Amino acid sequence: MQSPHSSSTAEQSEQKSTGSFNPVLLSFGGNLDGTMERFERALRRLSMSGFNVLKVSGPLVNPAVGCEPGAGDFTNISVLGDWNGTPLELLDLTQSIEVEEGRPADHPHWVSRTIDIDIILMGFQTIDHPRLKVPHPLAASRDFVLVPSREILPQELMRFLEKA
Repeated sequence: MQSPHSSSTAEQSEQKSTGSFNPVLLSFGGNLDGTMERFERALRRLSMSGFNVLKVSGPLVNPAVGCEPGAGDFTNISVLGDWNGTPLELLDLTQSIEVEEGRPADHPHWVSRTIDIDIILMGFQTIDHPRLKVPHPLAASRDFVLVPSREILPQELMRFLEKA
C-alpha cells in the first residue's frame, strides 16, 4: 500500500498491482425502481469479475438534488473491496455493469438513474487520468458518500477521503 502522500501517474495506474491488499472504495447510487436489486446484481457481477467485496454499508436514502423536477429519492451504499487489476480495468467493469443495469453508456449528468457506480478511493493512490480521477474529486463534499463510507472504511482511509 502506498503512503498517503504518494501519487500515481497514468502510466503507473495501468500497471497491475503486486497482489498485496489494494483497498478500493466504491459508491453506488440509484433512484429508479429496483435500486437495491440492481445493487445486489452489481455486487455479484463485481465478485465474479475479480473484485473481492469485503464490506457493504447499509443503504442511505436521501432526496435527489439537482435532478429533474419530481425525481425520486436516491439510495446510496458504499462498498469496500480488494482489486488486483488496474484502475482503468475496474472503471471499464463498473461502466459495463451500469450499462447492463439499464444506464446508457452516454448519459447526461444530474438525472434519475438506474445505477451509478463511482470509484472513490484506491488505497492512498492519487490518479489523474482523463477517464478517472481518484480520490473522486467531489466525494469529500457529498454526505451520500461520506455517511455510508464511515460505516465500513478503516479510519486512516476515512481521514484520507475527508481531506481529499
